[in-house]
Order: sequence, then C-alpha cells, then structure tokens
Amino acid sequence: MNTKFLSILMAVAIALAFCDSIQASNASDNSEKTIEKLNEPKVPTGDAAKDAQMFAEEMLNCINNFKAGDDIKDFEKKVEEIEKKYEEFYKTKGEEELKKFQEELKKVTSSPEFMEKYKKAIEEMNKKLPEGTHIGMTPPESIPE
Repeated sequence: MNTKFLSILMAVAIALAFCDSIQASNASDNSEKTIEKLNEPKVPTGDAAKDAQMFAEEMLNCINNFKAGDDIKDFEKKVEEIEKKYEEFYKTKGEEELKKFQEELKKVTSSPEFMEKYKKAIEEMNKKLPEGTHIGMTPPESIPE
C-alpha cells in the first residue's frame, strides 16, 4: 500500500513539474516575443503625428537600452540611423511634410510626460557611462557659475 501511494505521489509530482516547465517555457517565449516586438525596427508611416511619437519612443528605447560598457560611438551611430531614417523619409515626401513632421516632433518632445521620461533615461544612461563623461543633459552641478 505504501509503495503504491509513493508511486502515485511521484507520478503526480513529475506531472506537475512537467506542467510547470511547459508554462515557464511558454512564459519566456511570450516575453521574448514582447521584447522582439519592442526592439523591432519601426518604419515611418507618413502620418506625421504617429511618426513623431514613434521617433520619440525609438530614441527613448535607444537610450534606455544602453548598458554599462557599451561603446558610446555605437550608441551615437544608432541615434544617427534613427534620425536619418525619418529625415530621409520625410524629405522624399516634400518640404511641407518634413516641416509638419518636425512640428509634430516638437509637440511630442516638449510635452511634460516626454521630458520626464527623457530626463530619467538620460540620468540612468549617465550612471552607466565612464566617470567624467555624460550625454544629453548637463548636470546642474557641473555648470560653472
């Protein structure tokens, strides 16, 4: 009787462990898909307001994805690629569309919500840079009076 009980208990434990590993695998697959979706390249749509928002989000993601030890030149190259992608797209659409995009981008990037996110992202990035270097916003304490 005890052997039967232990055998059943072991079978249930193995089944539960197997189910947990499948769920963990599915959860990691979903998180990987979410990360891939966040990191997949964005393509301008021609809707100036939507593209301005996408551009701002791409720039924030670029800043947020910077890790300690990353090469700042690679970071600058990524930023330039993002800028170039939108600029070239809107230049082909004409001067009026480029101007509309720039106006929408100014609206997005001057909003208090964006400025707060940008400030936090730059502060975090600066913590990851070698001592004595910084990017983006100059810390107030380093400005000579």
